[in-house]
Amino acid sequence: MRIFFLLCISLTSLLLGQTVKFTVLISPEISINDNSESLNNVITSLNKIDDLNFVVICGNLTQQGSLKEFLKLKSILNKLEKNYYLLPSLNDLKDANSWTYFIETFEDKFLIKFHNKAFIGLSGVVPLTDINHYTTEKINWLNETLDTINLDDEIYLISPIQIDYKIDNWRTLLNQFQKKDLKLIINGNAPKTQLRNLLGYNVFDIQKSKKNEVNFAIIKTTNDSVYIYDSNNKIIYAFDKKIEIPKEKIELDSVFSINSEILQNINLNTTLLTSCDFWNNKIYTSDYSGLISCLDTTGKVLWEFETNGNIINKPLITDRMLAAVTLQGDLITLSAITGEQFQSIGFEDYITTDLLAIEYKGDKELMIPKLTPSMTALVFGTASGKIYCYDLETLQEYWVNDYCKEMITSKLLHFDNKIFYTSRDGFLYCIDGKNGVTIWRWKEKATTDLSYSNIICDGKKLFVVSQDGTLYAINFLLGKLDWKIENINLLQNISFSRDKKFIYAKSYYNEIIIINAEKGKIEKKIKVDLAFSNSLSQPIEIDNLIFLCDNNFIGYIDTKYNFIKSLFLGNAPIHTVNKIGANKFLSSNIDGNIVIFKLR
Repeated sequence: MRIFFLLCISLTSLLLGQTVKFTVLISPEISINDNSESLNNVITSLNKIDDLNFVVICGNLTQQGSLKEFLKLKSILNKLEKNYYLLPSLNDLKDANSWTYFIETFEDKFLIKFHNKAFIGLSGVVPLTDINHYTTEKINWLNETLDTINLDDEIYLISPIQIDYKIDNWRTLLNQFQKKDLKLIINGNAPKTQLRNLLGYNVFDIQKSKKNEVNFAIIKTTNDSVYIYDSNNKIIYAFDKKIEIPKEKIELDSVFSINSEILQNINLNTTLLTSCDFWNNKIYTSDYSGLISCLDTTGKVLWEFETNGNIINKPLITDRMLAAVTLQGDLITLSAITGEQFQSIGFEDYITTDLLAIEYKGDKELMIPKLTPSMTALVFGTASGKIYCYDLETLQEYWVNDYCKEMITSKLLHFDNKIFYTSRDGFLYCIDGKNGVTIWRWKEKATTDLSYSNIICDGKKLFVVSQDGTLYAINFLLGKLDWKIENINLLQNISFSRDKKFIYAKSYYNEIIIINAEKGKIEKKIKVDLAFSNSLSQPIEIDNLIFLCDNNFIGYIDTKYNFIKSLFLGNAPIHTVNKIGANKFLSSNIDGNIVIFKLR
């Protein structure tokens, strides 16, 4: 009898041990100015739940993604007596300092195992961009993680946003689970809370938190069932895990041509946050891991150089030299012919902009004499708001500007010996290219945010787009507003026609808008079969065609304003098209696909 009693206790313990209870908390959006009362109240209530195994906080963790906000969030979470994991969203990883702090303090992915249950959290944010995408490195991590999970283990996938609505390559992600037992997908920041079906998988969407209220759900998975509770501990959904739902086969599209001929398709299987360079009939790439490569047009690697840092900004080739910067603050020069390193110098700051080459026209004498008459200088911006100007040949400093105090976000523009840029403080800046002195800064009002806008200049005016989609024309000498166009929801990657008489802009309404640069008048709106987003590319005019890269397609608008799809380059953001020969074009995407093609 005693043996039977002990056996019952053991079986009961085993069965109870199979139950896992956890909380998914949505978008606290911590800011410096609020008192975070709602999050503190939620933490107090979660601490009282004895059988809670862990907590996941996902979505927009902060309001602006600043380091101060993350430090405040960390201090609040120190009160949480449960194990917790964070999954950031787009608000959170736009600042280099806070992103580095986040990665060093937390993680943007995790695996938690309890008995036969595996919980996988994965954020699809590409750091320092406005892009939701599962990078090749994230997909590779997921594959390696799934290899450690048994075929009969249950898997629960947690995402800070709705994967099938917000992330372009969600099918690639879901395809990894086809031979595994994925029981439930949990999405944060959804328009409404619901339990639904996606290709045969159970999906639980949790509604985005309202202002001054942190939304969360409690999920309990037992041997047979999954129960979902709201914040009042009331069951709102439940399903039987033993009921098998037929899974749909997930088809993945590969690169294919439509109205073009693919001459070469090279897949590097690595993240390229910068477009390729084409020089001396060779392709130059720089990937996120810090590898710079020189390829021939067949994809054969001619040389490689490891920078030992992350490359998020575009290198440049000038004076037969390749100059590159790492996010961690290294400036490196190489021979563009052989890849041999010439020099390098480190900065105690994160470098956050592409390199800009200018002809230095100042009067500063360098300490070390130059061996050539070249006056090429390199200009770049940093996370602390500084702009540096260094001699290309010797890497000696000409000047530094520290007027701005927040991260430089835009690609630098050089015109009339002036340098223009935008910052996370929302301003457009103008500084003197000879000595780095600030000439002016501008934004329309306190709430105007010009950060991340592409800046273009027609010789009289600068053109920038604010975060709310307003196009501004600014007198480049005086820093005064000439005109603006509101309420057309433009994206911030704008460009010029070849003669600079017209501005090409993409709108959130899937239109290309052609604007008269002199008058500020909309000349034409062209509806296209693409879903525009804040991608890596801007419209570009080549041979009287307006090339567009978005929604995973490359296409163009012809002289009769017809939109023609050219090719599909995979489920990933695409870089701007580059002409490399007569009817020969080069482009690439964030997943390392490089394509050379011609139009039919």
